[in-house]
Formats: sequence, C-alpha cells, structure tokens
Amino acid sequence: MTGLDYVEDYLRHLYEGLTQGHPSVLEGPWFSRQGQGSIFLDKEDAAAHFQVLERLMKEHARREDISRRTVEGYLQDALFSALVPKIERRDERAFEARLSSAMRELGQRLRELPAQYTCYVPVLGMGDDGLPLTWGGVRFVRMTQTRLRRLALPAGRDRSGDTERHRRIFLRDMREEGLVGKPMAMVQVMARDSAAAESLARRKTREVVDILNFFADLIPNSPGWLYMPGEAASEGTLTPCVWPDGGLGLSSALEGPFPQMSMRRLKSTPALRPSLDRVRQVLQESPRSSLSELLITSLRWAGRGVTEPVREREFLDYAIAIETLVVPDQDVELAYRLRLRAAHLLSSSIEGREQVIRSLSRLYEIRSRIVHSGSFEVVDKDLRDLRYLAKSVIIRVLLHRSVRHMKTKDEYVSWLTRQALK
Repeated sequence: MTGLDYVEDYLRHLYEGLTQGHPSVLEGPWFSRQGQGSIFLDKEDAAAHFQVLERLMKEHARREDISRRTVEGYLQDALFSALVPKIERRDERAFEARLSSAMRELGQRLRELPAQYTCYVPVLGMGDDGLPLTWGGVRFVRMTQTRLRRLALPAGRDRSGDTERHRRIFLRDMREEGLVGKPMAMVQVMARDSAAAESLARRKTREVVDILNFFADLIPNSPGWLYMPGEAASEGTLTPCVWPDGGLGLSSALEGPFPQMSMRRLKSTPALRPSLDRVRQVLQESPRSSLSELLITSLRWAGRGVTEPVREREFLDYAIAIETLVVPDQDVELAYRLRLRAAHLLSSSIEGREQVIRSLSRLYEIRSRIVHSGSFEVVDKDLRDLRYLAKSVIIRVLLHRSVRHMKTKDEYVSWLTRQALK
C-alpha cells in the first residue's frame, strides 16, 4: 500500500456503482474532461469524494505548499484515469491495470518536492526613500522599468517564438496594469504550485506589513502606514452640514494613510533600533519558538490597530495585543492577572503599578461594553491610553533581558507569574 488505500477504495466504490449513461436526476457534482467524457456523482458519492479530498489535504498539504485546487486536480486525474474510457462490458483486468497506473501517478505527484518561486506582492503607502529594504525575509523594492523587463524577459531563458511572444505580452500587460513605479514585496517561497506560492508570499508579506505598521506611529513626523491593495486608500471627504439657524457649512478632511511611510526614517530613528533589531531576530527564527509566535501575534494585532479606521475595532485590536502577550494562559481570572502582570511589567514602584491597574481596569470595562453590549463609546483619550499601554507592554517584553533567553510559552508564563508575585 502507498498510504493512499482510502483513495483506491473510493475509486473501486465508484467503479462498482457507476452505470452506463447519465443518471436521470443530477443530485451531485459532475466532472468533465475534453476527449474523456464526464463522470456524474450522486449525493453519497459526492460526500465520499470530498471526504477523500479533505484527507488528502490534511495528509499532503500540511505545510500549505500545495493548493487545494491542485490536489483536487490530481484526484480528478486519478478518477478519470481509472474509470475512463468507459467500457461497454465489464473488464476487471482492464480496470485493475488503469487503477494501478492511476494510483502510482497520484502517489508520485503528491511526493513531488517543492521548488522555489519568487513572487512580487504589491505594498502601498511606502515612500521611495530607504528602498530596497529587506525585513523578515521580505525584500521591499520599487518596480522599475528595468526590473520589470528582467522579470518578463530574463537573460539566458528560452527565446523561441511562442515563448518570446508570451513574455512580451506579459510585459505589456504588467505595464498597462501600472506596476511600474510601485513598491513591491519580493518574496521567495518554496511551493509545489503557483497558487500555493502566491498564497504563502501574500501571507508572509502581510505578517511583515503588520509588524512594520506597529512602528508606524512611533516614527517622528511620519503618520502614514503600509497597506495591501484593496485595504485602504487616501480619500478627501466633504461633509455638508445644515446649521440650526439655516446656514450651511462644508468641512473637508483627508482620511486614511495620506502620507507615505518612510523606511529611511524607520531605520534612522534611534529610539526604535533596539526594538527593530529584536523583531528582526524573532522573524528570522526557523522554526519559531512558541514564545516568538506569541510576540509576533501580539505585534500584528497592535500593528493592525494602527491602521484600523473604526475606533471601536482599533480599541479591541490593542486589547487583544495586550491579552496575547500578558495572559497567554487564558482560562480564569483573565482580567485580574492581566492588570497585575502588566503593572509589574511597566512599573517598579507601587504608585506606578497602581496607576497601571486603575487604567487597565477602566479600559477593560470599555472593552467589555464593546464586546458584550455593542457599546460604541470609545473616546480619544481612552484609545490613546490603551494604544500607549499596548505598545509599552510589547516593547518592554521584546527588550527584557530575561525574556530574550526564553524559548517556550510555559517558561514565559512562569516568569510572568513570578514577576507578579514580587
């Protein structure tokens, strides 16, 4: 057996149950291939088909380096190879030969090793200065005419007629899409198909963008942030207003990340260098420790808070960032432990700790109203206070000497508990 006996059993079941011609009522999906015909499934067979597909994904796509579409294509290939061409009379030997061949080919495909893909993911809101920049395995570049041409028409590649024509059409399309001049994240990933490569590259880019946004409002005189296509835009808004006395007013404002985020300022801000260096170290870990995953998760929630235009959602993002890092052992007495641990992280004096506890108590009452009562009463001061506490906690944990030497979440939780008892 190849470990795919459940697929073989499924194909045998289909072979036993399929009849000549199409069923009178189509109750399930059907698959069609040019030159190979069609295969129709009833409800029972359809359920079995998707169960087999889910198991294939679970067993052979754990690293997500192959897409569901490709795995389903492999399964359908095996299905057609074993069951088609249809035969007018039952021939067990012919079916067994086709089944054996189909299973052998399916096993070989699923065992194929991943290859390196280089994907370019658009990232908006990034200034020209400070590029190129490599961060967390992602290289941010400006897509110039030269870079685009090298991408479409690389030296030493096949320059035959059809290939050359295809690449030139690709180059034309990229220019028409307006890629020239845009900042891009150049990401190299190991994958077994292009769809999985693109998904992995976008996920990796999203992670780094979230973390860079954590620092966005910490850069002096640089209120912009980074965003992915479709997530945000700079917009001018006009708001007409009729006054009580019948007069008219018209206010205007710019909304969104209208300035661009400066990578040069990010790198050259002395106060941020220790935190940036520490985050860079965490991102480069392979594999990442459970504590590093906690740090990254908390950073990303706070980074998303920076870019969230709805203040109640921003408030919750910062609350989640604190909870992730201060009470990773969430079970009981969450609010009490959070206040106590945060107070000991941020202050060494009794007065300072009491102030942190009072602030978090007030802010978490607001959090509870948002979550449980649908309250929308977050004022600027509360939002500023929670943002400050979230970022202070994260930077404190990032730079703490004791935490630097820890690897596991359990070590970190034990340390937090000891700190709170001092």
